Amino acid sequence: MDNSSWSLKIAKVSKMDAFKKFLLVNYLIISFSTLVNAQINVTIPDQSADRGDSISIPINVSNLLGSGVYSFDIWIRFDDQVLQNIGVSTEGAIADTLNILYHCNNGEIKVSGYNIYHPLGDQGVLFYLDFVVIGRPSKTSELSFTRCIFNDDNPSANPSNGFFTVNTYPINVVITTNLAGETQVEVDGRPHPAPYQTTWNAGTEHLIGVPSPQEGFTGTRYVFVSWSDGGDQFHSVAPDSDVTYVANLEEAPLPTVWRINAGGESYVDSKGMEWEADREYSAGGYGYVGGRVYFRSDSIRNTEDDVLYQSERYKMDGYRFDLPNGSYEVQLLFAEIYCTQVGQRVFDVYIEDNLVLDDLDIYGLVGRNAALVRTFEVEVTDGTLDITFGQEIENPKISAIEVSALLPDETPPVISNVTTSNITASSVTITWDTDEAADTQVEYGLDTNYGSTTTLDTNLVTSHVQEITGLLANTTYHYRVISRDAAGNLAVSNDQTFKTNIADLTFTDITISAGTGGPMERGRTGGHAAIFADVDSDGKVDLYITMRFDNPMADLFFRNIGGNVFVDEGALRGIDDFDGGSHGACFADLDNDGDYDLYNGTTDSVAGLPPAINNIFRNDGSGYFTDVTASSGIPVREWPTRAVLAFDMESDGDLDLFCVTNYLGTNDPADERNEVYRNDGNMQFTAINSGVLYTAPAGQGATDTDYDGDGD
Repeated sequence: MDNSSWSLKIAKVSKMDAFKKFLLVNYLIISFSTLVNAQINVTIPDQSADRGDSISIPINVSNLLGSGVYSFDIWIRFDDQVLQNIGVSTEGAIADTLNILYHCNNGEIKVSGYNIYHPLGDQGVLFYLDFVVIGRPSKTSELSFTRCIFNDDNPSANPSNGFFTVNTYPINVVITTNLAGETQVEVDGRPHPAPYQTTWNAGTEHLIGVPSPQEGFTGTRYVFVSWSDGGDQFHSVAPDSDVTYVANLEEAPLPTVWRINAGGESYVDSKGMEWEADREYSAGGYGYVGGRVYFRSDSIRNTEDDVLYQSERYKMDGYRFDLPNGSYEVQLLFAEIYCTQVGQRVFDVYIEDNLVLDDLDIYGLVGRNAALVRTFEVEVTDGTLDITFGQEIENPKISAIEVSALLPDETPPVISNVTTSNITASSVTITWDTDEAADTQVEYGLDTNYGSTTTLDTNLVTSHVQEITGLLANTTYHYRVISRDAAGNLAVSNDQTFKTNIADLTFTDITISAGTGGPMERGRTGGHAAIFADVDSDGKVDLYITMRFDNPMADLFFRNIGGNVFVDEGALRGIDDFDGGSHGACFADLDNDGDYDLYNGTTDSVAGLPPAINNIFRNDGSGYFTDVTASSGIPVREWPTRAVLAFDMESDGDLDLFCVTNYLGTNDPADERNEVYRNDGNMQFTAINSGVLYTAPAGQGATDTDYDGDGD
């Protein structure tokens, strides 16, 4: 480089202030004598670490001082399947005063450093590459310089690449198998799904290295898998010494499906099915015999799996599969990705020497870049399935092949939705579904031995119906449903039960003989509510009837004395309640003393009679009652009560009261509302004068139930 070139170099920074320019010019003059012939050594040392470790790999330089380096750009490639780059660091390096720019993409890192005022020292670590080790043991990654530029590519660089190796482990596992063959051994001792190491060794003794002890390492799981293994075998030991295991293996079944992507690579289709890369046939296996490969990346119609149709094998003798004799389904996949007219490619297809496709013109059937699938069932009798082609016009071709063994149907139907309906005292209808067509039958009886069977319906259906008649009334029956498919596979449901109804009943009017007729004059019955309860705790339910008529009448109480005979004891028991007439009443244990008290709802006021208010009668435990209305806290309200009920509205363990009023709806007095009384205990009540129960409009009746299933 001559002096004029240095003048141009200095001119590039002519906008700097005079002092900085002076420093730079003096530095360049001092360095000039060695700049032309200087060469910088850049090296990456070989290094190793365990999988999962975080490491910093130094980039070393030497011969810098005489070169006057004040900036650099360095590109380094690495295997991103072995190392995962997480950054660049300069702490403790000679470039720690530089401004560093860093970029990593697809296994290549670019690091740039610049500092025009403070040239670097002579030698040392320029910077560090920071990685996490992700490769399996024994995997390596070359760390190679693809380009090194110092200043403006002068001085030149003398790069020396390095290697990184994932550590192997000192502990060995010897597995002895009872069957010869290739055995895959996976070692996985850390909480991630990928195995540390996979090894294939022929013979019965298999030796592998396994992880050495590390912090948090309590054991290693060894998984033995073989071509002859009917199921994985798991063992765990602490990885601190050599170990030996014996793996007893069983013959595994042969595959039942073979899929080949002709002319293409392996592929997982839209249904999750795996297609193998195209392979050449060898004895005992399967693959193509001769031919060439063609590929286009055009989109393919009529399929979600373009990949299977974008490659093809053509001009071949055929495909051969060595497999057991039996029945198979062969699916051939085609797409015309080359020809552009009808008749440009016409060929024949043979399976087991039988012509299955005559003069096939793919373009003529579906056009260009469109999927065409043809399926055939074949019988193999010589241990080899041959698919061959005959040329008519242009070369025969195939895109993909699937061969599936047609295994015998050994799967029974799945029974679901077993239901009984139309239950009477002597019959029942039983229905169920199956996931495939099957016949229909039911076993039934008084226990799980059954003993009776319906007539077999041999029609093959998926919805089944059987009616059973001649059953005993009010009886629990056991039953199970039975369905057999066309292949003879039998499905039997679990044991289930149903109960027939009580036989049809007839009633005899015993009102008069029972003594419960009440007032006998025509037109003076007037009963509005009938309630039963064992008020005297003698084990027999007694009867209370509210009376409401134009002429006031006492309410009726009939004590049950047994033998379908009742005695009128309303007045004797203190609950005849002679007032303007009652509509509703209820027996309930309002004071939680274990017997039934009475709440009576009065309807009308009548001159000369007590006020038409509702009444509470307390049971003394023997069936005799005392009117405690006045001391109960219930206000005097002469409202027309139509129905009453007792229920625990706030789930506090005692029964509250509700009375339906407002019979006439909008014609009722404005101050009339339903009556709601909270039970405060000890037969004391508080009126609730708000809320939807209080303001609900006209009604004749009420009931309480947990209709939303929340426990209240």
